[in-house]
Amino acid sequence: MNAIILDNKKGKASASSKNFGGVVYNTNKMDSAKGELMALRNFATIQNDTLVKPEDVRNYLLSIAKLNPRKEKKQFHAVISCNGKEYDKHQLTEAAHEWIKRMGYGDNPYIIVFHNDTENNHVHIVSSRINVKTGASIPDSFENVRAVKFIDQIMKEKYGFDRKLEKTDFTKYNVTTLAQLKLLYEVSGHSFSEVSGVLNFYKRDQLVTSVNSYDFGQQIKNNKEDRKRADQLKTIFKKYLPDFEGGLMPVHETLSGQRQGKLVGYRSDFTDFMRERFGLQFVFHFKDGKPPYGYTIIDHKEKSVFKGSSIMKLPELSKSPDHKVKLSYLEKQALLLSGYNTESINHIKILSKKFRVPMYRVPITDRTLGKEEREYYKDLLQLYLKNNDISTLGKLNMELAKENGKWFIIDYGGRTVLEAEDVIPSDDLKSLDRERQIIDSIPDVSILNPIGGFADMAATIAPDVGDDPDIHFLTSRQSYVIAGIVIL
Repeated sequence: MNAIILDNKKGKASASSKNFGGVVYNTNKMDSAKGELMALRNFATIQNDTLVKPEDVRNYLLSIAKLNPRKEKKQFHAVISCNGKEYDKHQLTEAAHEWIKRMGYGDNPYIIVFHNDTENNHVHIVSSRINVKTGASIPDSFENVRAVKFIDQIMKEKYGFDRKLEKTDFTKYNVTTLAQLKLLYEVSGHSFSEVSGVLNFYKRDQLVTSVNSYDFGQQIKNNKEDRKRADQLKTIFKKYLPDFEGGLMPVHETLSGQRQGKLVGYRSDFTDFMRERFGLQFVFHFKDGKPPYGYTIIDHKEKSVFKGSSIMKLPELSKSPDHKVKLSYLEKQALLLSGYNTESINHIKILSKKFRVPMYRVPITDRTLGKEEREYYKDLLQLYLKNNDISTLGKLNMELAKENGKWFIIDYGGRTVLEAEDVIPSDDLKSLDRERQIIDSIPDVSILNPIGGFADMAATIAPDVGDDPDIHFLTSRQSYVIAGIVIL
């Protein structure tokens, strides 16, 4: 799937953008049987999802636009599409609901209309750029970048589709059967056909690669599962399974009206955590709607495929713990920290402070930022800082932090820590240092009220940690330091 914003904030506002021409365009499609209304949300005065007058929708959106007369571009008009008929109208609509929520328009009135007049299935979304509750403009900084980022997130979460895997050569994975190779391509959105002993794999009807079945069979004849890695996975499973619900839940296609479509797979809280934390993809095998009889593990990090039962038997993997499932504070934070690049001790210190965990609890990864990724952030931030103050980075879900005399940027959305000097102009960093000096020169008013000051500071440090001994140690030690007592 792809997401495109048709009337972004660049350039002058068109007549359509000022007057919600997108509503007329889409209802005309409906009138000519080339479009179908899939959803009508948050229109307080319009309750019927099927019988709707275009002028009512348009007038309602115009009434919201009047809350902010200074905003010229009042219309938000976007398209979510796929190649050919890869996804149906219900799947596109479901993705559109989640996407518009992440873009910041979930509480605003919006319509979704499916178009059937082109080769590629697609839905249009029309809403107002004015927040219906506050009358303020909905933030639109880098909305084209965010549009792509969020649709990629949804594809990965819902369909297990990772755009990064789209061009992966799965013949390089350690597989032991031809069936495993087919599975790798299938779960990444490919189709295949076999003609005269040759396997042809396709993506969006385009040939990606061909494999001679006999030659590949000979090639993998001596392949074996990596038992060292298998033992590691077994240890990981036994460590984390008691903390999660392992019971398998069916995953269905979502149809209009929140109806369930066909069964497409199974998942559990445990398998979700394993994918997020360790990059392990679980594929459960079932037939005729019956419970799974087996499963396969795809280890994308190590480029290996494992028969699930060789790691852990299915009944053991899918059983629920006897005790009530409750993640500790530190386990919850570990989920939030998963995937960050920890390229230096400064990165670890910053993440430790921001997420309020001991340094040894910060997950260490081998992820490093390449030249292209750094250039992307450099272009993004320099463009943003031309018209915005550096103190407003929170609008991009980013935050500044200083460690050992150096400034860093934390991108919470991208789970990335950057050295500020690599991506921000030096003048902006100098102004930051000047501001920090001014702040540091202001007397600490809590000295005038030491009891209140210590209590306020301790409250910001100590979260609701339950019975986690590690975090109690951390917060207790910090509280003593605040009181001027050092415990060795």
